[in-house]
Amino acid sequence: MLEEYGRVRVIETGMYGTIVDWRPGDNHCEVELDGWQHEGQIDGGRQFPYTFMVTGLEELIEVGREGRRALFDDFDTLVVSSRCYMNLFRSPTIVIRRIGNDVEVIVQSWGLDTNEKKTVRGSEAAIVVSSVFATHADRWVDLFAPEYAVSDGYLWTMTVYSGSRFFDCEGGNVTPVELVDLLYAVADVGLPLAWYGGAILLPDESKSDDIQ
Repeated sequence: MLEEYGRVRVIETGMYGTIVDWRPGDNHCEVELDGWQHEGQIDGGRQFPYTFMVTGLEELIEVGREGRRALFDDFDTLVVSSRCYMNLFRSPTIVIRRIGNDVEVIVQSWGLDTNEKKTVRGSEAAIVVSSVFATHADRWVDLFAPEYAVSDGYLWTMTVYSGSRFFDCEGGNVTPVELVDLLYAVADVGLPLAWYGGAILLPDESKSDDIQ
């Protein structure tokens, strides 16, 4: 059931967003698309928020533990986002979308200082998809965090979508090695490496020797 501030999927394009203005009974509503989708996604326009027919939207449904494996096997979009308290403007988003046998990969920084997209095919696409599955994200049902407390570190979220269904994985101040491997797989196809100093952050070129 659609509701204001509910999460939705645009049926025609497969984009995701949040309803920010709508009243039951209205035929149209205003949707704030997730940040990585703004650039040139609707006829090259820059309107914000976007207006959609209610019939063109479907509610996003979060699956429980029992449904995560089937969704993951059939994923079409994966979004990894990180926020660092000490360096917000370098916080990135990494997006991997399966489009038939091809894979579209996007790496963006907060504020779009970095905003690169590439479509990979053949063996490169297969490697990226295999790296996604190697994370075993369907098993990450608890917060991935160190046992010690950190008050000024970073947080990351990985959301896995299949159509209108999704699940989230979350962590803070530590990242699974499998996710690190996925970020390197993205870098190996020619996009910026979004890993620096133990957090999911775009690297500071002046400290590139320190990239872990």
